[in-house]
Amino acid sequence: MRSKYKLVARPAKEPDKLCVLLVGIRANVKFPKGSSVVMCRNSVNNDCILDFSECSSVIFKPNVYMEHIHDYGAAMLRNIIYSCNAVINRSQEQLSFPDFVHVKYPDGSVRDNTLKFEKGEDKSVLLVSSVNNTIMPLGLHTGAKNIKLVGSGTDKRFIINKFAIDEKNLRRIDLGKFDGTDEIFSSACHELQDVCGYIEGGWRIYHIEKHIPPSSLIGKGYRGRILHRELMKAFKDVYGSFYHQNVIDDVFCKGYVKGEYETVRLNQRNRILIAIDILRGDTIPGRGEDRTLYENYLNSHRRYAERVCRDIYSDYPEYGDFIMGYFK
Repeated sequence: MRSKYKLVARPAKEPDKLCVLLVGIRANVKFPKGSSVVMCRNSVNNDCILDFSECSSVIFKPNVYMEHIHDYGAAMLRNIIYSCNAVINRSQEQLSFPDFVHVKYPDGSVRDNTLKFEKGEDKSVLLVSSVNNTIMPLGLHTGAKNIKLVGSGTDKRFIINKFAIDEKNLRRIDLGKFDGTDEIFSSACHELQDVCGYIEGGWRIYHIEKHIPPSSLIGKGYRGRILHRELMKAFKDVYGSFYHQNVIDDVFCKGYVKGEYETVRLNQRNRILIAIDILRGDTIPGRGEDRTLYENYLNSHRRYAERVCRDIYSDYPEYGDFIMGYFK
């Protein structure tokens, strides 16, 4: 159908409103002046030009542009549409496009990156804001180690799409208030250790911090990345919660992770670091997170835990500081 038709749409109940189901290959479409357009999920999967500039309203459903993102364990790769263009007017800045879509204004000027960057008071923290509070898949790749997302307004929440955060150096991130889609971190984030954000607990909203060991601490090369990739799945946004301890519980109890080509088994050092990160994280009120498993493991491996933390103290003092307080 994409090769036969320029546009496939269905009329809506309201006059002058179109629900676009499919855009044809190399279609050049300028929507009529005053029209109201709804772009449906996966409606764009090929080269095209879509001009929304004279529409009275434009609504994008999630994942308008069909992206095929492949997870190879160490990297995310996408099938890119190389000649996909859109035209918007300056009152339509809320529209979100993947970075492979070339977005212009009617005068031909190119739309700037919707993400904005500045250093915080602590110069080591990169503050990231957005004109439309949205990060598209594989959209955030700054190279920063410490990032804080800043919404535009106290009630505005960031929309973080699947695999949106694609940061190879990232150690710490504060997500603030956000709505996520599935796994928000790509496998490139293999050094991720600290994740903060707001989460509901009972009748209140809490700012909490959770941890996992970075890949460089839990295995050499791809073996560490395979294990870290599995632990990182704990940060999967489901029904408004961005942290799920049961994912880590499962890995810890099984004692292994199956990669695409090999199985990585946890050793005592891995278990100690995972246990410490669980115990030094904030509890989520009303969630009933059971930490007994990790407390028992550290208590029965005290001497080796102290040795592990001593060996890594110069680069990762947080583990040693926790153990010194834990075994007082």
